[in-house]
Order: sequence, then structure tokens, then C-alpha cells
Amino acid sequence: MKKICIILLLNRLFVHTLVSQTLIQQIENAYNTLDSIVYIENIILSYKENLVIQQNETNSGTTLDKLEFRPTYHHLGSIERQNLIDSLMNMLFGSTTLSYREDLLEKKVWEEICAKSVRAIRSAYQNTDDSIQRCYIVDSIMRVFSKIWMERDYSTFIFAIKNKPVHFVLNLMFEKHGHPGQHAFFMPDTSKMKFDLISFDKRYKPQFYVYVVKGKFVEYHSFFPTFLRKAGKNVPKIYRKILRKKPRFMLNCANLEGGNTIWYVLNDEIYVYRIIQMKEYKLNDYIKRFM
Repeated sequence: MKKICIILLLNRLFVHTLVSQTLIQQIENAYNTLDSIVYIENIILSYKENLVIQQNETNSGTTLDKLEFRPTYHHLGSIERQNLIDSLMNMLFGSTTLSYREDLLEKKVWEEICAKSVRAIRSAYQNTDDSIQRCYIVDSIMRVFSKIWMERDYSTFIFAIKNKPVHFVLNLMFEKHGHPGQHAFFMPDTSKMKFDLISFDKRYKPQFYVYVVKGKFVEYHSFFPTFLRKAGKNVPKIYRKILRKKPRFMLNCANLEGGNTIWYVLNDEIYVYRIIQMKEYKLNDYIKRFM
């Protein structure tokens, strides 16, 4: 009986080691096939799409239904996707462009645009007696302002990711089957948009986070997105510790522990850092203890 237990224990350790080694190979393959320039451009395009879709969702769900739930939409090439976005822009604003505008990054310029919009709306209510005409004028002002707001958001995003060094963070997928600790499967995301982006300053403090949700929706955050104050405080400390080690690869597994982990590869070992607990484990040890 004792021999059987030892054999089962050794077999389990062998399986975890084999899984870790295979995962590192898959991670390395994903990074080797990464074209960083093309990927950045795809991130920008997806962020632009998200802005337009959100704006359309605010105005009307009709066009959104035709675009977002089109079965082949996210499998189209960049040109076809851009054409669809241009069509939606035309329906929303009568214009097919959403441009990068560096002037909108200036605080004074943006404040003046906001002030002019407020004055124009106030004037419409004070000087237009006909309610239908007044609604038409206000709606026109808001459409112009909405497009400028989108261009400011779009320009801010482009300026950030093109003017600061970024780290590509590979997203991992996680599945769990069977008894605890026996069948935990990790593999790189298989979508076209499989990397998140994080930028750090010279002291390794995070400057922004770009997350790709479900392989297609791009989210931009100037801080670590969490409702837990402790997690928000711990994340910069953890990244500082990790980056000083100069890891080979950085990873993310969003659906593990509700995003309470930061992953990286160093010296052909995968490490998992638990954010709230501020404790680090090799992947094999992490699986044995928490899976």
C-alpha cells in the first residue's frame, strides 16, 4: 500500500512537471509569433471599434445588433472591419472618420470645447421657442460633442501606447476537471488578440493597463481595475519585485481566483503571485496547494 501511494505521488508530480514544461513551450511559441507592430495597430483598431459601438449603443441598438452580433465580424480582416466601422460612423455622425487629434490632448483646448458646447445648448434653450426645433439643435450639438469626445479618448489611447514602452502580457486560459489538484489545465489564449499590454515607468510603477476581454474587446485603465483597495496597493509592489528579476515572459490568467494572480516565467519556471496574499509560488506548488 505504501509503495502504491509513493508511485501515485511521484506520478502526480511528474504530470505537473510535464504540464509546466509543455506550457512554457506553448508560451514561447506565442511570443515567437508575435508581430508587435501589427499587434499594436490591431489593438488601436479594436479600441476604436469599442468606442464607436458604445456610442451607437447609447443612441440606438439597431445598428449595434447588425454589427456586434454579426457572426463573422471579429474574424474579418482589418480593412473589412474598418469599412464596417466607417459605415457606423456615417450613420451616427454623418462622417466616416475618427481621427487622431493631438490638440485634444491639451487641457485648455478640451475645456474650451466643453464650455462652448454648454453655451450653445444654453443658447438653444433661451432663444428657440419651438420645442421640436430646439430638440433638433441640442441633438446636433450633442452629436458633434460626442464625436469630439470620442476623438479625444481615441487620441489619448494612441498617444499612450505609442509613446511609452509596453510589456506584452500573454493571456492564459484555465480549465479544471476532476478532483482537486489532479486535472488543472492551462494554455495560451488561442484568439488573435491574446496579449494584454502594461506600461511601467523607470521605477517599475504601472502607468496603464490595456486588457483584451474575450479576445476582442479592448479596455484601457490608468490604474489596476479592482474593487479591493488592498489589491490596488499590492499590484505595483508585486510588479516592482517581478520586473527587478527581469522575467522572460509575463502572463495573465483572468479567470483564475477572480484575477487575484500575476504570472511570469523566469529561468524556465512558471511563477504565480497571489495579489491579496502577497505570496509567490512555483506553478507546480500552486497547483498542489490551491487547485
